Amino acid sequence: MRGTVTPESFISSRRLALGSLAHPPIREARFWSTQVMVVAVALLHLSVDVLQDRGTWGVPSFIIIPFLLVPVIYGAMSYGLVGALGPALTGVLVLAPTELFLEHTSLELWGGWSNLAFVVLIAALLGDRFEVAREVLVERTSREVRASEERRFRLAFDNNLSAMAVVNDEGRLERVNEAFCDLLGYSKGELVGQALEDVTHPGDVAMVLSRGADPERPLAQGRLIKRFLRSDSRAITAELSESVMRDEAHGATFSVVSLRDITEERLLTQRLADLALHDSLTGLANRALLRDRMVHARAQSMRDGSRVVLYLLDLDNFKGVNDSLGHAAGDELLVAVTRRLRAVTRDVDTLGRLGGDEFVVLAVGLDEGDSRALAQRLLDVFATPFPVEGHQITQSASIGVVMCEASTISSCEDSIRSADIALYEAKRRGRGQIVTYTPAMSSRSTESFQLGQELALAASRGQIDMHYQPIVDLRTRDVVAFEALMRWRHPERGMVAPDVFIPLAEENDLIVSLGALALERAAAAAAQWHAHGATWQVGVNLSARQMNDPGLLDLIESALASSGLDAEHLVIEITEGIAIADIDAAIDTLNMLRRRGVSVVLDDFGTGYSSLAYVARLRPSTIKVDRSFLHAATANATDRNVLAAVVNLCRQLGMVVLAEGVETLEEFALVSELDVDLAQGFLFAAAVPASEIPRVVDEVRAQFPARVVRESAPRQILA
Repeated sequence: MRGTVTPESFISSRRLALGSLAHPPIREARFWSTQVMVVAVALLHLSVDVLQDRGTWGVPSFIIIPFLLVPVIYGAMSYGLVGALGPALTGVLVLAPTELFLEHTSLELWGGWSNLAFVVLIAALLGDRFEVAREVLVERTSREVRASEERRFRLAFDNNLSAMAVVNDEGRLERVNEAFCDLLGYSKGELVGQALEDVTHPGDVAMVLSRGADPERPLAQGRLIKRFLRSDSRAITAELSESVMRDEAHGATFSVVSLRDITEERLLTQRLADLALHDSLTGLANRALLRDRMVHARAQSMRDGSRVVLYLLDLDNFKGVNDSLGHAAGDELLVAVTRRLRAVTRDVDTLGRLGGDEFVVLAVGLDEGDSRALAQRLLDVFATPFPVEGHQITQSASIGVVMCEASTISSCEDSIRSADIALYEAKRRGRGQIVTYTPAMSSRSTESFQLGQELALAASRGQIDMHYQPIVDLRTRDVVAFEALMRWRHPERGMVAPDVFIPLAEENDLIVSLGALALERAAAAAAQWHAHGATWQVGVNLSARQMNDPGLLDLIESALASSGLDAEHLVIEITEGIAIADIDAAIDTLNMLRRRGVSVVLDDFGTGYSSLAYVARLRPSTIKVDRSFLHAATANATDRNVLAAVVNLCRQLGMVVLAEGVETLEEFALVSELDVDLAQGFLFAAAVPASEIPRVVDEVRAQFPARVVRESAPRQILA
């Protein structure tokens, strides 16, 4: 190893070693050990000189000087050349005064100085040998350390699960591991020597961590998100971690690059972002994205004064599709509706789904005529049946429209709320309607909401009463039954009409609890009548919700049991529209009631389908002819003949006919002439509280004296 050292490097290393004499390692114990040894030799030398001067020691002192070789050898072993020369020179400096200033013979002076020179020479030669050995040892140790580190690096690099590469200062790949090859789909032979940019996506080539050979520039570390091209031309997205290092031996820089494939992660992130802003079923904008688009629409409107129009669509009776065909069919219908809505809206419009069966369209830049035309196109989407799972689904929709000028555009939620108010009004008017929002609708909506909240507490506050309207047998002129009618005594509004609060109860899901209350109170009242000897029946109206309630029979049984009323004295009234909406279910319900002994009245006959075929299938105990039918019969001979035919047909089917809304003597005479069985109306009495029933019965008897009919008993609702 010595032979590999050049003269220049040898001289330079020795110069550096000698230069370190000015900076002794004073913090190391070995340095002070050599100094103690030198001092010990100096003291021993001085002692011998003193004893010799006194004549008590005959041996010359210069024989002590070679003992300096002990610290010289120890220093050489510890620090090389400087470790050997340091103690030797220190010894010379310490021992020289004794040789100069004490009396010595020529032989003693020659022996002392020659020994000092000998020690220095031995120190130089021995120190140089130890210096060479130390350099060899350091170099060998360094080489072994470098080899060990290189082995560890090779193992860590080659076997690393992360894709890693070494890139030189020219940007070319010098080394790659298997994970790097697997990631990009190339072999090591194909990659080594290539520039990293050669496998980088063309759009991301400029995205690199700055590299340079400036030795004063701090080394760099960084992360980048870049796209790379695999051997199969498929682009992947990777997180690139790059550490720029410097090769001290050659002065060049290189980079260690690590790639982490985040393609799937990016796709998932994008998917999650889409889900955050889009409906998962239809892919339409959701409320969050609509809110953002509304902000941009407002800004555009303020810039150029364009109008913003918001359309809110709701499918009519969409629940029926889910209930009859299943939710999968309902989802398929929603997707089909989405396709048609996309076809009639512009690319610049925002089409969204707020959830369930509600869709929204946000349009900017439409004048009044264009906005009406778009509303009609949206409605026309539902003119053609939708093919769903082999069925042709006829589906209608209602639309609420809000037109906003730049100065009146509020928040997205407020705009949707206004559109919802208009939509509610469209629903109220019937299916397939378009209603444009007006401020007056908000007042009605607010009032309706407040009234609904108060209705929810009305029963617990004792504000709900039951009134009873008499039903008269037209042959005997006697009262045979009462229809129970609910009344709401509002503490501030007074008596709230049933046609106001009953629809509210249906909207707010209060109709079931109110219906149960009506049934319970009516049965209890009828039981009280019977306790006092009366045999009147009591009729209770049934809502559509109650009609479809599987617990209806249990509810009736509970009311009968708690009141003690016989089932034959209870009459259930259902409207023609409720019965026809689902006639098969209605037939099952009516059969169940008949088996229990409860009579059934088909109410409002003449306002709906008025199909005698339906009547024959339902076979109610009684047909209640609507007041509009009766009023028309008094004014028109044709309608009178129709009414007569209905009465005759019902009699043939064994049904009782009840005319409601009899208000004049002319109408009374007509129904009597047509041999209608029963009648009720203001001509006899309005609905009154239970406490006033005796008075009403007396007044009816006074106004319409009883007639004795021998051929049959008085007819009741129970046929």
